[in-house]
Amino acid sequence: MSMPVGKEWNTQDSYKRLIQNDVITKAGSIIKPLRFKKDLPLQTIEKLVQHRQSKKATRSAAKF
Repeated sequence: MSMPVGKEWNTQDSYKRLIQNDVITKAGSIIKPLRFKKDLPLQTIEKLVQHRQSKKATRSAAKF
């Protein structure tokens, strides 16, 4: 909604890129459903949070 996608407002190349599918599969192929496990132990959640924070700390700043 915030960015118009039509051909009138974008170049031909950007329009094609904007309307392109994110995931491409062959017709008739079976896509396995996602597995979601609700019952994660608290220790596992804490380890995941710590791991994510440590990765953020080691990441370099964005360059513009």
